[in-house]
Amino acid sequence: MLVHADPHYLFQFFSRLYRMVFLMKVEGADYVYEAVTPDGITLGSLPDNYRGQTIRGIYPPEVAGPLQDQYDRAREQKEPVFYSDKMNKVTDVASYATSILMPIEDESGNVCFVLSMTSDLSERSHTELLSSMENIDYLTKLPNLIRVKGELHQRMERLERGEVVVLYINLDRFRLLNELLGIEEGNEMLQKLAAGIGRVLPEGTVFGRVDGDEFIAVLAPSNQEAAEAAANDVLQVIESHTYEVDGIEISLSACIGAASMSENASMMIANACTAMMDAKQAGPGEIRFYGGNAATEKLLDELYVEVELIRAVRNGDLEVYYQPKLQPAAGKMQFEALARWHSPKLGTVPPSIFIPVAEKSSLIEEVTSFVLERVCRDMHTYPELFAEGRTAVNISTKLFNRPAMLRSVIDVIERCGQPPERFELEMTEQTLVDDAEHGRKIVRYLRELGFRVVIDDFGVSYSSLNYLKELDLDGIKIDQSFVQEIDEQMDRRGYDIVMFILSLAERLHLDVTAEGVETEIQLRTLERLGCGEMQGYYLSRPVPAAELAVAVHQSRERLHKPPEPVPGTAEAETARLEAYRALKVSTSSFEEKYDRIVRAVQRAFHMPISFISLIDENKQYVKAIEGVPHEDPAVQHGTPKEETLCAFVVDYKKPLVIPDTKEDEAYCLHPNVVNYGVRFYAGVPLLTEGGQAVGTLCVVDARPHTFTDKDLQLLEDYSCWVMAEMEKTPQ
Repeated sequence: MLVHADPHYLFQFFSRLYRMVFLMKVEGADYVYEAVTPDGITLGSLPDNYRGQTIRGIYPPEVAGPLQDQYDRAREQKEPVFYSDKMNKVTDVASYATSILMPIEDESGNVCFVLSMTSDLSERSHTELLSSMENIDYLTKLPNLIRVKGELHQRMERLERGEVVVLYINLDRFRLLNELLGIEEGNEMLQKLAAGIGRVLPEGTVFGRVDGDEFIAVLAPSNQEAAEAAANDVLQVIESHTYEVDGIEISLSACIGAASMSENASMMIANACTAMMDAKQAGPGEIRFYGGNAATEKLLDELYVEVELIRAVRNGDLEVYYQPKLQPAAGKMQFEALARWHSPKLGTVPPSIFIPVAEKSSLIEEVTSFVLERVCRDMHTYPELFAEGRTAVNISTKLFNRPAMLRSVIDVIERCGQPPERFELEMTEQTLVDDAEHGRKIVRYLRELGFRVVIDDFGVSYSSLNYLKELDLDGIKIDQSFVQEIDEQMDRRGYDIVMFILSLAERLHLDVTAEGVETEIQLRTLERLGCGEMQGYYLSRPVPAAELAVAVHQSRERLHKPPEPVPGTAEAETARLEAYRALKVSTSSFEEKYDRIVRAVQRAFHMPISFISLIDENKQYVKAIEGVPHEDPAVQHGTPKEETLCAFVVDYKKPLVIPDTKEDEAYCLHPNVVNYGVRFYAGVPLLTEGGQAVGTLCVVDARPHTFTDKDLQLLEDYSCWVMAEMEKTPQ
């Protein structure tokens, strides 16, 4: 028995499962054809004007009589009726078939429609027919979760990303209501709610019952705005139902979670359920859209990365790239070895993603050993390149004990036949100061073996001068956040900090390397201040050993080249556009490899919108975006360059962070702020190997935010991922 169900919805639903479906309206003692599938019309020999006619009016008595009897039986018993008979008795061309007649009741409990489904009497057809009945909720006669999930899967396959939305509806305190009113009254309330909700949902919605007090709706095609409107309609229906306790009338309430396209139907339903739980915590009548359960997603992502990383290490699929470190005064060239990973399943994965994952297990030892083995091999293959100096290797804090250091570092280079004097080990400040006494012993031990030991990212962590005196170090690396504050406007803060670090290092007899040199101005300023060694994208990006000779030559050329055009001038723009066009990256299509990056960025910063843009002489084009539909005019057609905040980032090749545009006089009237309501903006340039800015990687929000130096560094790491994809694109 199907109680209070929408007959037309059921007709549409079962029409996707069976070739022959008949919806018959009950009028007196007759059954009137309301809707029939095309195969039903053909095989039932129905006339073109069948709609509105009765069974007795179309078929002769010998055919109509037995068929009418079956419909009468379903109507009287108010239960599904199964029967087998010959199909199409008029033409007598069909084989036997099985049918099921399902009565549908109105609000008064009277049978108002009968739904008939007919198919060939084969084992498979019979199984499908019975299965379809099993996938109907016994109480509300709505599709159950299994059926809804199947429908969702089919729609996800048919529609584009973002066009399917799942609503997960949970009634508040309904179990308590059942206890107060009794099961029968509670069930009756559920039936009324199911009918009411079904009436307000958009046409084509798949609406079902999960269990107990939970319902689910699949809206497709749809979007966030339409889904929110539908969710509000559902809440109004629910709140219009009341029950009485001790003479007091109480309104029902509910919470709704929503989720759009995910990897599969199960994950999408789970995401909607997670959003519903968030809404539940916020209070009755709340709607929440799934924005990513950060903790769960992070764990799943890390586990997936770890599994793939283990496979890459064991199969030797990691790579080692080298970034030149130039000593201007001596003209000497050294290198830093950096692990790189391009996974067949994950694409190019930045070290900022896979190294922290490796550090959570002994996998970091295997990664370090792999890097050192590859460096030793390259030293043997390209002896003339590595003859000038040492090669630096990053050492994780997880290896900062003698047994781990022996296994992953010392034993490896001994086995490969390379002396410690050819290596420089870079460690973070925090590694050494967490246990100062242990730090002193390890540094002394390594230096006695012949390694050079330097502090990486100096100034961003502990930054105490005491340990520089106490630890017998060889040098420090100035963190790039300080170097990048030395710009064309000569930011005094950055300049003064760098000058102080250089002065301090000189007094303590420490060598200094400045990392993150990205502009000629930074290079010339550091050279003038007497910095002994520099590395950064302006000199050379990290490259494989086979390309190192070219990178070394390029770095030396950069040191002696004439000054480059002043940012913002026509000459500088011409050079930038040449680099932009040389990439040959399409601005008219979206690609999964870039979509994957903006999704990762959105999750990493918990921002509603993240995007990659490309900028030519006239417009900014969106290459990938998360949080805004692809149909948005600005996404589809681009935005005039002068109306974008990204223009500054590209013109001056430097990041731009605006915590609150409304509080910033320079940007409060900017078109992005006025037209789109942008309150927070953080963007970094996409820099080519030649140092030209071709676009941006950004995160934005309609609410203000803080953005730390660490956040900015992470965003820049992601920009390197973007450029790695762009510059490996076949030209």
